[in-house]
Amino acid sequence: MIYKIAGANAYSMQRSIDRPDNFQIAVGSLEHGLHEPTSMDWIDLVQWPAVVFTVAGAWLVASQRKFKRNWAFWLFLVGNALWVIWGLHDRAHGLIFLQMCLAAVNIRGVYKNKFDP
Repeated sequence: MIYKIAGANAYSMQRSIDRPDNFQIAVGSLEHGLHEPTSMDWIDLVQWPAVVFTVAGAWLVASQRKFKRNWAFWLFLVGNALWVIWGLHDRAHGLIFLQMCLAAVNIRGVYKNKFDP
């Protein structure tokens, strides 16, 4: 049985299916610009601070104190920037677009939190 995954050739898929001890999922081939799933680049570590900033912002945005809400939007913006950096490296265009839209919402939040009574 041979399955076709976008970018994967039939030989790599057949080899992965025939060898269940090889627990690697074939998601493409190296000639398509993908890297080995076992290697971890330093840029992969950027996602963890992005998670921390995003969760901290989500926690603070629910505060009734204006000062904390303002910090929440700034934390969200830092998280947005980190997600964009990570998304550029991994070519995650949907994530980049989402973070740009969320950054616009967060800039609006900073503005409204600062100037609205």
